[in-house]
Amino acid sequence: MKKKICIVCTTPLTIHFFFREHLCRLSDFSEVNLLVNLNNEKFTPDMGLPVKVIDFPITRQINLFSDITVLLILIKHLMLNKYDLVWGIGPKAGLISMLASCICRVRCRLFIFQGEVWASKRGLGRFLLKTLDQLTGRLATSVLAVGSSEKTYLESQGVVNKGKIQVLGSGSICGVDFKKFQPNKKIKETLRSDLFIPLRARVCLFLGRINKDKGILDLVDAFKLAHQESPNLFLLIVGPDEFGLSQLIRSKLAGYEHTYKLLDFVRDAEKYYSLADFFCLPSYREGFPISILEAAACEIPTIGSDIYGINDALIDGVTGIQFPVGDISALKKSMLKLADDSAYCEDLGIAARNRSLLNYEKTMVCDRYINFMRGLLKN
Repeated sequence: MKKKICIVCTTPLTIHFFFREHLCRLSDFSEVNLLVNLNNEKFTPDMGLPVKVIDFPITRQINLFSDITVLLILIKHLMLNKYDLVWGIGPKAGLISMLASCICRVRCRLFIFQGEVWASKRGLGRFLLKTLDQLTGRLATSVLAVGSSEKTYLESQGVVNKGKIQVLGSGSICGVDFKKFQPNKKIKETLRSDLFIPLRARVCLFLGRINKDKGILDLVDAFKLAHQESPNLFLLIVGPDEFGLSQLIRSKLAGYEHTYKLLDFVRDAEKYYSLADFFCLPSYREGFPISILEAAACEIPTIGSDIYGINDALIDGVTGIQFPVGDISALKKSMLKLADDSAYCEDLGIAARNRSLLNYEKTMVCDRYINFMRGLLKN
């Protein structure tokens, strides 16, 4: 008889981008139910998974009444279905699923830390969110981090006791599909033409959720300064606007209309890496950014802030450049370095792809998680 697994997640996009392979592989030897809010995103992908998908009214935003209701619904669901393992994906889904599964005495309760919301906050907000993560870590019977620097940070902050949290292999949650993400000069030329980006431009790409924690406003400010010294520099921002920052970005870039483009969510991200010369992630918090690995697979080096998570995904001076988080002047200098020295930029990109091929191939990374969960179910 197959073991039963319940996976709880707030948004289908998270499953689509990071966990499709995991769910497909888990369904080979277990009965998997995915509880996810199918109305939580503007861009809801076709799930197309060999698992049972159940629309679940969990939201990303904190709402005490709604969250208590969701907790009670989940407790009822767990009591009726008798799962062998419950896996919560994301901070809120993790807390609610670990609490519900603990109440229902589910034997295996798994949570994976993937970047902490409170890491970039201060005061009471930081304290409360950190306390909730501590509770999640204590309720879970098995705890993983997606990178070594995140593991060290969580232990140093007292969120998880040393010895309870693990990192599988070299880290990452899902690795990279190197058949999908690879250098493609033909696409580079075609897509630049379609977007009216000059072929001789040095394109800096940001691809991800557009929010302040990703350092997007720092990037805009640094780009304006760098463009004054390197007129061939072009900024391409691609991703869903979570907090209505697009208008602010456009106002900041008034007068630079022919030197940047701001695009919404795209389903073919690999094409946009291919048209870029370098990738930039000036984030204030990360778990283990898959975007850096995807860029690397396309031989695109990354400029990233010097924070945990990014420290695992790139090697400063080898596969990219790191700068002190929040330092706009240092970010500008890093952008100019890669914009003005194409040979150095290409060398970093080649090294980045080689490192990714060695450590982060998709099937290899996924194998680690599947084998880990097999072990939990066996024991």
